[in-house]
Amino acid sequence: MNDPPSNLGRLLAGPHNARLGPAIHAFNLPAEPDVCIGASPTCEAACYAKGFLFRIQLARHRRNHEWSRDDRFVRSMVGEIRRGLVRVVRIHTSGDFDQPDYVRSWAEVARACPGTAFFSYTRSWRVGPVLAELIGLARLANVSLWFSEDRDSGRPPAVPRVRRAYLLADGEAEDGVPTDADLVFRVPLPRRPGQCNQYARPAKRANGILVCPKEQGIARRVELTCSSCRICFTDRARRFGTP
Repeated sequence: MNDPPSNLGRLLAGPHNARLGPAIHAFNLPAEPDVCIGASPTCEAACYAKGFLFRIQLARHRRNHEWSRDDRFVRSMVGEIRRGLVRVVRIHTSGDFDQPDYVRSWAEVARACPGTAFFSYTRSWRVGPVLAELIGLARLANVSLWFSEDRDSGRPPAVPRVRRAYLLADGEAEDGVPTDADLVFRVPLPRRPGQCNQYARPAKRANGILVCPKEQGIARRVELTCSSCRICFTDRARRFGTP
């Protein structure tokens, strides 16, 4: 058994992240090659987790990565979720599932916290041994798993209870979006630190597939967050799907 990292502190970030909103906590790892093992050239080029706000958290994310390999990770995470009455956990706004054992750890956490919803986007389906464990993780009723894809990644397999999200690259034609995808993410226009994301044009759909409501570029009376949208961890896509 390894010694715990110094200054362990809280494992979960949030809530009240500007995008995730008031209801969602997150667990993050560093967006580095040994973690993002299924990364493609498109997602590497568009990676928001390489931006300033994530870089200043890099030491914490590396500490999380070290602790995620410890035998006590599951116990620590379950304890933090229960003590904080955490209702929703986003597994990785930065980082990804890097080892089969790590996926199994999250399955243990989810089973121990049936009243908490967990959701995650992953490209690690591209790595066979990890894919096998992701299929098992997706079977849990309180886990919503998404396979992320783009024009460079190849197509993810069809797996029960797993939805597919397509990253539409900057300048890519919308007809490149697969018609069997469940959601589309868009790369925002270049911006200065502190500016809100902006997109080339408003769009509710791309090639007939729903665009993430946060990324539709549509003015709303009330600021939309993942906490209020809930598509990623429930089945509420129809709410935003009117063309």
